[in-house]
Amino acid sequence: MPGSFLDRAAFAINPYRRRNLDQQAQRLSVVSHAHRYVYTMNYRVGSTSFRRALIELELTGRVGDPAFTPPSADVRDVFAFNASVRTVRRLVTDEGYFHFSMVRHPLTRLVSAYEGKLALNRRQAAPIKAWLRRRGIEVGDVVGFDQFVHYLERAGDRGVNNHWRPQHLMLMCAHFDYDHLGRFEAFDESFRLIFERLGAPVVSVPHRNPAPAATVAAQALSADMRRRIFKLYRKDFEKFGYELAV
Repeated sequence: MPGSFLDRAAFAINPYRRRNLDQQAQRLSVVSHAHRYVYTMNYRVGSTSFRRALIELELTGRVGDPAFTPPSADVRDVFAFNASVRTVRRLVTDEGYFHFSMVRHPLTRLVSAYEGKLALNRRQAAPIKAWLRRRGIEVGDVVGFDQFVHYLERAGDRGVNNHWRPQHLMLMCAHFDYDHLGRFEAFDESFRLIFERLGAPVVSVPHRNPAPAATVAAQALSADMRRRIFKLYRKDFEKFGYELAV
């Protein structure tokens, strides 16, 4: 079983931590008994395209048909979300289910989250604005990227939005050992490999937002900002083998 002895012990003996992890697994893990897989969702990694494709596979047996219209964009309307950590482990270890997800370079993922969820979304920015103002920091109509990183450096993991939560925590890597982690940077290749493993003929890889602006913006970050982000997401860089350069 993956994870350190302390991770395993804390999960086994701490009911509060076990309940929180089980709730996270139940929210994020898509289980298909028809196709024998567990997909644990990550955010800002093309997950919308993956969820749509999984709905199509479940309902039609194939992927990428441009004529397919999903009855709902919400996977919860198609799949049951009731897999605890122990259930996922049992399905993967004892029953041979394929466990997969996607990851992304931490720099471009953070920039993409900022641009998509804060720079253009006043509702999601409101709690961060309030946090900054309580500490005497002036904030304009838009939270600046430097202010956002300042918030992340000091606010810790409490209430961290899934779109910028560290990926190793999103994917519960201390508790799961994945069969495959595709990369956003090689989306088409990862998409085909995963669905071939599921035995699904891919008619075409569905459109997804390549987010080139996030890559350009990440490349323009100063060396100091890169170091600050690396410190925040060190475990993601190390766990998934990403270099600081984009």
